[in-house]
Amino acid sequence: MLIMMAAVWPLNAEAQNDVSVWDGFAESWTQGDGTENNPYLIENARQLAYIAEMVNAGVTHYDSTYFKLTTDIRIDSSFQWQPIGSDDSHSFRGNFDGGCHVITLYLFTNSNYVGLFGHINGSSICNLNLHGKIKSNNSPTTAKVGLIGNIDSSSVYNCTNYCNIELNNNHAAQAGGIGGVVSFSTIVNCANLGTIMSLPQLSGNTCGGICGSARHVKIYRNYNVGNISSHYCCGGILVMFIQAALIVMILSLFQTATILVILVPLELIVP
Repeated sequence: MLIMMAAVWPLNAEAQNDVSVWDGFAESWTQGDGTENNPYLIENARQLAYIAEMVNAGVTHYDSTYFKLTTDIRIDSSFQWQPIGSDDSHSFRGNFDGGCHVITLYLFTNSNYVGLFGHINGSSICNLNLHGKIKSNNSPTTAKVGLIGNIDSSSVYNCTNYCNIELNNNHAAQAGGIGGVVSFSTIVNCANLGTIMSLPQLSGNTCGGICGSARHVKIYRNYNVGNISSHYCCGGILVMFIQAALIVMILSLFQTATILVILVPLELIVP
């Protein structure tokens, strides 16, 4: 057990003298060529916002493009962050290495795909710490909320969520520390230390420490120590929906925090 804990303990951000605070603007990067050996270097918050701007506008998905974060970033609620990847048609398909840095995000939104990343497909995200608070409000349809709102056909590894996530006035929303909804993907060496909750008067929301809901996923060496609560259903690592041909592989997980659920339906919950 001690060996496993060491393998997935939260990442420590590299020492930084400064934190880049987002001012609401975007600008392109100046270093790198986007290859695996020479990734585009994200050196400030404006350059991170530029990824979101280009993907969400449909200019590019950044297929097979590589990025690496070189500084800590803070995104306050003074400016409305647009998650990278606004929907399935505007998904991020590149590779993002957080460089073990910290991004602090304060996001209050009614979008469907909510997080630092909203929707990724065929992507990889690694070595990233997320702090702050995410609050999903009044989404007109099902919201997907997490460090990454929707993870499809992707891999996420060595990421830690410290961010508190709250579902407010949603119905049938899914929230997880790493991914709100995860499909056909792999999550390795990730952890949640944030509180994930659905407000008491709401029903139909699912909350999980790593995934809000999962389908055809492989999850290795992950853990949750954040408190998870919902009046519908919740799980320490994930909440899985029973479906035909559902394939879920879970290895080396542990859970230590409080799980509070008022009403549990027939879905299978794996703590």
